[in-house]
Amino acid sequence: MAEIVTIKQLAERYETLLFDSYGVLVNESNGLPGARELIDWLESRNKSYLIVTNDASLSIPSRAAKFVEQGVPVPAERIVNSGILIPRYFSENGLHGAPAAVFGSPDAIDYVRQGGATLVPLDRMSEASVFVLADDAGFDWRSNSNALISVLNRKVLDGEEFTLLLPNPDLIYPSGERAYSFAAAALAEIVEAALARLFGDNPRHRFIRLGKPFAPIFDEAYRRSATAGGKQSMVMIGDQMETDIAGANAYGIDSAVVTTGINRLHTTAELDLLPPETRPTFLLEDIAPD
Repeated sequence: MAEIVTIKQLAERYETLLFDSYGVLVNESNGLPGARELIDWLESRNKSYLIVTNDASLSIPSRAAKFVEQGVPVPAERIVNSGILIPRYFSENGLHGAPAAVFGSPDAIDYVRQGGATLVPLDRMSEASVFVLADDAGFDWRSNSNALISVLNRKVLDGEEFTLLLPNPDLIYPSGERAYSFAAAALAEIVEAALARLFGDNPRHRFIRLGKPFAPIFDEAYRRSATAGGKQSMVMIGDQMETDIAGANAYGIDSAVVTTGINRLHTTAELDLLPPETRPTFLLEDIAPD
């Protein structure tokens, strides 16, 4: 059964606290209740914590500046996002110099540039062998998604190899009070469904996902935390069962769900009905330390 806890109790039990961003600390526009007090409290105690976010739309300095604008002053060194995993993926998979078409913001494009890719503009995406859906902004969804599925269709028919990369596996995210927006994973799922309809289910036609719930972003957070007690001394605090909670559970660390953001289950009785892979260890009703 999920245990109801306070943020202070979690801070006492675990060396490092990992927080999701959207739906836990902020939405697209503002900080959420208790977020400013939480960050001030953690910093005043020099508590080990990291913001682990799937958002790949901003560089780390830009994300830190955005947090300040939202009234939640998180230092840059406390932020781990899926964007910083892109250059490593290119390096580890021999993609230096590969022609890449990037769907996303200027900062998202810069992550791919840091990976040593040869950037291909979207109006020439047929020249690319790597397709990175980095963010939901910076391109026209309808026209570019139509072009993308047409290009991939031709590549499959011509026997050309290609790589599909998705830093952010979130389908939606909180964009305001009682408001949500689609993230890049929504387009990725459309593309995968279209390729499956055309050619059958083929693992080579699926996107490689880097962010939560997958291990690469947790590996980076663990490396950055320098936690002496191992994984068992970390806890992930989030609002999405399918990414934050499932990712933590699969990685072997404890998890706590908040009652804001995507989550609609606000009692331990509701949480206990979930399958084990998405069931949190804790229920956190308030992130404020007081």
